[in-house]
Amino acid sequence: MWAAIFPGPVSAKSTIETETRALDFGTAKEGDVVRVSFPIHNTGADTVDFYRVVGSCGCSSASVSDSRLRPGETATVDVAFRTAGFPGEAHKYVTVYSSHDSAMPLLFELTGRVQPGDTGMPAAAQIGFDTFWIDVNAASETELAAAPYVGADRARAIVAMRRRRGAFTRLADLTRVPGIDSGLLDILGAFLTVRPPPRP
Repeated sequence: MWAAIFPGPVSAKSTIETETRALDFGTAKEGDVVRVSFPIHNTGADTVDFYRVVGSCGCSSASVSDSRLRPGETATVDVAFRTAGFPGEAHKYVTVYSSHDSAMPLLFELTGRVQPGDTGMPAAAQIGFDTFWIDVNAASETELAAAPYVGADRARAIVAMRRRRGAFTRLADLTRVPGIDSGLLDILGAFLTVRPPPRP
């Protein structure tokens, strides 16, 4: 899920600060809609425009309370997580793109536990919610480049290694790709997945 807002030029004078980038909502009952807000502050000298907000799966949606943040102003990144079909431990991510630094957007994490309930929905794993993640074994270079934190150079390197060595067997194999270390891999795990190729 994403919300298009207004793009703007990147400015080195803009600074976005956050009070926290990870929130634990505790325990919710399956079927509830969990809503949280992450405060963000513009402590720089220039106005910051927010132009895209991306949730890590279709069960979550997010938006910025103000598409334009002037120096000294505060806004919130508002997240709604629909828990139906997602019992158990929850780990959801939201990525916010802005004119502050379009190459390294802000990443927010929402965690907690969802108590199973009688919602009439099968578990997400049974109805294919993992299709919201990009399969590095099947995605094109263009599709990979569109993923948060990947970009054109890393996408090109992923595809090149896939062609040389064959399909990836696990996500950790991406650390063999130039420009991807274990720290970045932890972030990419919110957007990428590895499905082994079918057996002949």
